[in-house]
Amino acid sequence: MILCLCKGVSDRKVRELVKQGQSLREIVDTCHAGTGCGACAMDLREIVRHETDDEKSKIIALNTCS
Repeated sequence: MILCLCKGVSDRKVRELVKQGQSLREIVDTCHAGTGCGACAMDLREIVRHETDDEKSKIIALNTCS
């Protein structure tokens, strides 16, 4: 789905950038999501937070299974 209508950025693109290790600030700098009207800013932050939490959970699970 298109997350940022102003800049044409999809939620899939944001998730991809998080998986590459980019922070919220880096994502905004890379694809400019959230810099137009700002309507997507809350959703953008939520996706980054959720994806970051998921990545942390995966790392913790790997470390505890070793």
